[in-house]
Amino acid sequence: WEKRDFDFPVRLLDIDTPELNEDRGDTAKEFLADRILGEEVWIRIRRENRVDKWGRLLGVIEYMGININEMTVKLGMAKPFNQRHEGEIQTLRELVS
Repeated sequence: WEKRDFDFPVRLLDIDTPELNEDRGDTAKEFLADRILGEEVWIRIRRENRVDKWGRLLGVIEYMGININEMTVKLGMAKPFNQRHEGEIQTLRELVS
């Protein structure tokens, strides 16, 4: 945004991608960088859910009319955030598969 001449971290809202130190984390990062790094994008922010606990802006990224958040899920680079199952204990079957 022209009136904001600084960088700030953005987290893609409602999706969960692997951490950079996890399997496929670098792949997801490179995938996004190849598509939107240096490009003008729209960041749609929900008034009730604007910033995460780490101070990152939360938003839906749109580039050339494409919802990047949804695209990463459809292409297997991310999962919907509600499928994260944070804090749940995995079964042996889940660990092996």
